[in-house]
Amino acid sequence: MKTVQEYINSNLMEWLSDHSISYAMPAAKMDKGSLNILYTDRFCLKIYDGFGHGFGVVVNVTRNYDESIFENDDFSLHWIFEFFRIRQTATFVSRKADQYEKNLPFLMNDIKLVLSRLNKMTSAEWEDMSIWIEKEAHKLFS
Repeated sequence: MKTVQEYINSNLMEWLSDHSISYAMPAAKMDKGSLNILYTDRFCLKIYDGFGHGFGVVVNVTRNYDESIFENDDFSLHWIFEFFRIRQTATFVSRKADQYEKNLPFLMNDIKLVLSRLNKMTSAEWEDMSIWIEKEAHKLFS
């Protein structure tokens, strides 16, 4: 079965390099799953592959490079899609193996789309996005 790690191939690494984005896979041992990190000096996407029950991927965002497991995450990738008003193509709702494998290519395309937009943001735009996400999340959970 393919995993996120297998999609971090030479083509993606070249694309990341062209967009001044770095890749890391922390050496920390995990009981289950893996953490893949895509980052710049302005943001960090943390891709949790295979954490939790069943098959799935969670992508969270932090302002700075961070190898912690969920501790310092600011928000999920979902909120960035909401902010930019773009539709995610990947879904891992059922947490089944076949859905996982089918959606990995879509996830990688979704991530590239978001990375392109995040990479172009100024600090002020990032701050505006963070404030918007905080307000929207507060509305949802109040």
